[in-house]
Amino acid sequence: MKALLTFLLCLFTPFLSATEAPSAADALLKTLLTGIVDNDLSIYHKACDQEMQASTNAETLDELNILLGEAMLMGYEPQYLGALAKTGKTVHLWRLNFTIKGIPDMLAELSIEKEKASKLDIR
Repeated sequence: MKALLTFLLCLFTPFLSATEAPSAADALLKTLLTGIVDNDLSIYHKACDQEMQASTNAETLDELNILLGEAMLMGYEPQYLGALAKTGKTVHLWRLNFTIKGIPDMLAELSIEKEKASKLDIR
């Protein structure tokens, strides 16, 4: 049992330590979140690849702004959790810690292909 606990601790220790997001991924996330808060499609699209731009229109961004914008304006802190290597892309994960009580933390999952965002999922 002790050996199993030691193995699990060694296995998960890298995930428990504080890690910083790569600057390019961090910049893309900040641009996307700024676009959501400001409800500004041109800002949002600056971080997106062509496919993501085509799938995100003013109506979609307005829905994101309604869901997240007000809570984000009240204050949040993105905490980088790490990255996953997928075929042809890297998926970066952040925990969005909201400073207002009653607003649950959310998970932001940013897929990056060729230095542009190919997908943003916040849940």
